Amino acid sequence: ENLDGQLPLTGRGDEMDELSAAFNDLFLRIKADFDRERQFSSDVSHELNTPLTVISGQANLLLRWGKDNPQQLEKSLNSIKNESKSMHAIIENLLHISRIESGRIKPQFSAVKLDELFARIETEARALSPEINITCSGAGIEVFSDSEMLHQIITVFVSNSIKFAGEKSSISLYAEKKENPIEYIVSECG
Repeated sequence: ENLDGQLPLTGRGDEMDELSAAFNDLFLRIKADFDRERQFSSDVSHELNTPLTVISGQANLLLRWGKDNPQQLEKSLNSIKNESKSMHAIIENLLHISRIESGRIKPQFSAVKLDELFARIETEARALSPEINITCSGAGIEVFSDSEMLHQIITVFVSNSIKFAGEKSSISLYAEKKENPIEYIVSECG
């Protein structure tokens, strides 16, 4: 119940102190794991609650008076469709994380050309949000990664940029090779 408690140390450095210190360390690690799990559950609940709130609000709007207004009907249905896609993506990511953690999916590492990956993401983003202004650069830069997992990660950044900045925003994806072997991938939104 209380992982904050610590076993007392006598300061003599005997076997009891060593055992108490080992248990105290174990309690701290267990508490950190529980805290991470609680935070993760809270974050997931928040991420799922947001689209559900929008879907519920749009459905109530339609039930009250929106179904008789063709413009509102289309706007609400598109909003419900987009939020359903967001929920689907969140659930797919959770399932993917679960499969990785359970060892059912192993990352498939290979050389990934970032300009090709960015072009693919740009095409997908424009299909979902035709008014988005997206620019990409990263020619000649490769990273050693799982291409599908990297695709998913960058897609989440782009999707969140569109969701929170709006479909008429500008997004820049670029990669820049630094002097050390690390490449940086950045999504900017404005």
